[in-house]
Amino acid sequence: MKDALEFRNIFGDKEIMQYMSDLSWQAGNEVQKIWGTEMLINDKSRLSSLNNIRIPCNDMAKVSQIVQEMI
Repeated sequence: MKDALEFRNIFGDKEIMQYMSDLSWQAGNEVQKIWGTEMLINDKSRLSSLNNIRIPCNDMAKVSQIVQEMI
């Protein structure tokens, strides 16, 4: 815990959150290109450290199976 708090003090909460948001935006753009789909939030100012990207599959049984395998 001490190291985590020191890290936050060195880099700053705002800067850490901005870095995570930028990284999520860049990764989301790459994944949507590879998958040929879209990010579900297209406004970068509304994005935090996580991103939602449309899955390139309409077969919900298959999507459910993939999710279960990932879990």
